[in-house]
Amino acid sequence: MLGDVMERVRRVLLAAMLAGTGLVLFGPSPAAYACSCAQVPLAERAEMADVVVSGVLVAVEADGVPLDEPPSSENLPEGLPSTLTYLVEPELVWAERQIPRPLEVLSAASGASCGLEGLELGVVYAFFLTDDDGTYRTGLCSGTRQSGAAFERRLSEVLGDPFPVTTARSARLTKVGSDEPTAFVDLAMPGVIGVGVGLLGLIFLQILRRLRS
Repeated sequence: MLGDVMERVRRVLLAAMLAGTGLVLFGPSPAAYACSCAQVPLAERAEMADVVVSGVLVAVEADGVPLDEPPSSENLPEGLPSTLTYLVEPELVWAERQIPRPLEVLSAASGASCGLEGLELGVVYAFFLTDDDGTYRTGLCSGTRQSGAAFERRLSEVLGDPFPVTTARSARLTKVGSDEPTAFVDLAMPGVIGVGVGLLGLIFLQILRRLRS
């Protein structure tokens, strides 16, 4: 448990380093800041993420209302909430874990707040995510970027081969108190044996009745 907490603290500190190179005042309004991201190798970004998922961006919502297009620094609608929801149709996941369909990813509404910006609907992206008890988040400095076969190969060199999301979401039966998955055949075998013994008993009784008659 302590090891998990320390790992979470380490990741938070590393993420802070990425975005901590400056909130730089650039305009007359005191609320206007720019997000600056440190240059970090892919392996380190992947290590900082709880999970990496490749999928198609299908929608961006503000308080449940779809936007016409994802926000960008040149096109930032007024009155947006502080956080937007990116709806993703996941295809690959670089971990054997359950991923919901659609996948909801939270990010700050503007790039100035280190939120995603400049994405396009219908395009495949690799989302570098933090997992807060089932709430997935990402940001401008997380490593999230447009994906493709070449980039997925680079990710696989760092994280190992990905799982198709349908496979990662399949139900796995696990023994209580054990980390090892239990095959369905092993669970069903006692019942099959019981049925077989019962049938043999019935056949034996039928034979005895015929012999007595």
